[in-house]
Amino acid sequence: MNSIANKKIIFYYTFITICALLMRLLLLHNKDSWHDEWHTIYVSDPLIDFNATLARYWGDKGDTFLTEFYPPLYLFLLKYFFYFFGYKEIVGNIFSIIFGTLTMPLILYLYQTIYKNDKFYFIGILLIGNLFLLWHSLEIRAHSIVTFFSILSLILFLKILEKTSLFKYIFYFFISIITITLWPITLTIYFGKCIFILIKYFQDKKFQWTLVSNLIAIFIFYVALNYEYLFFNIARETHYTTIYKTFFINYHFRSFFGSIIAGAIFLALFSYFLIKKAKVIILENNYSSIIVYVILGTYFLTLLYSLIRAPIMAPKYVIFILPLILMFISHYVEINKYRTGLKITLSAIILVNLLVNYKNYQIKSPPLTQALEIIIENGGKNLITPENDVFNNYIMTKNTFIKNNLLFINNKDAGALEKLDYFWFLCMNNPSFAKGKESFKLPEETACKKFDNLKDFQIDKFIKIEDFIIKSYMRIYN
Repeated sequence: MNSIANKKIIFYYTFITICALLMRLLLLHNKDSWHDEWHTIYVSDPLIDFNATLARYWGDKGDTFLTEFYPPLYLFLLKYFFYFFGYKEIVGNIFSIIFGTLTMPLILYLYQTIYKNDKFYFIGILLIGNLFLLWHSLEIRAHSIVTFFSILSLILFLKILEKTSLFKYIFYFFISIITITLWPITLTIYFGKCIFILIKYFQDKKFQWTLVSNLIAIFIFYVALNYEYLFFNIARETHYTTIYKTFFINYHFRSFFGSIIAGAIFLALFSYFLIKKAKVIILENNYSSIIVYVILGTYFLTLLYSLIRAPIMAPKYVIFILPLILMFISHYVEINKYRTGLKITLSAIILVNLLVNYKNYQIKSPPLTQALEIIIENGGKNLITPENDVFNNYIMTKNTFIKNNLLFINNKDAGALEKLDYFWFLCMNNPSFAKGKESFKLPEETACKKFDNLKDFQIDKFIKIEDFIIKSYMRIYN
């Protein structure tokens, strides 16, 4: 490859990665977290020791109890990131953004390696404009880092197939252990790899003993490291997710592409290419076949586990197959005789979908930043809530709270109000994530009336916004 071609490829890699980063930073402005992220922040507190972190992971959340059912590795990585860069919500967002952004050049490299294609315009549009990857690159959850390591493990697997070396095997071994330990559902990736090796054996009559031994060692080592977590979760017969009938209509594509229309179009396109090329994919059994085996294997195994054990059918649980779906679609669009029209049309759909839905998060976060700004604009300083330790801890990690030197009053301290003449009360009132879209119309919750009958204070201001009731109380002097 000549130097001009190399410079062109580097330009595309850099341009697409920077665009992806800018999109994520744009959405980061005034972003609030949702329930699961509050718990992630609470468990990953860098100010507590290892054992206390584990206790929180297993369910001890102060005045509440809730076990985290995903592996703890991500939480400890985040804990040390908080330790070095500050215990703030935005630092947790940045941790995810880093991996979400770095995943972009990895996907481009995997695409180039598999399809021998250096046309990055269309795959770049699909990656930059994909709402699901964008949204989850901002969440303080494991999905972003899981996608990064999943793509990296696939790249290393292909590099071993190209040319083996001891260094590649060792590196692949450790990256694989990290990937599965972060997210056990990524074992479906290794199922896809095993299908590829098996078909390759029947074709070439040559068994890849070293590679298979490496995969077996990875599995044994993973089980040995994570046996406690595995036994705990395999024993569970229930989960937060369920199998919806609509899954058999949209196959997560509605979520993957951020809207019903975009999801339907890309599902139809993926299905068409898959059916049309099925025979070639199996008979040729090349690198591009691995992508298909991983995608279909992931759908098959997660559905099978959901039917016989516990439902794990949330789209975010299998986010790592989304880049593979985008690669598959992009490749077959690029080699289609109608490729110019298809690329223009599909790019327009992606960009319009992005502009229309970029803030329509699938799970709405309570607008805590807005609530805090209302308090600050009204000269508020002392803040008290009736909420649990997890939510109160989340409030204190908000950049808005820290920058404006707000003071948090412990709601469990009976004498806390004795020295105050004025304080603000922030109460979560019928939050939409729990009560639905019409929750704003519901009456005030009892917890939000906690201080209404204090004999020494009276309500000075009452403000109601989505998910919150905000009140200020003034001391009465006789």
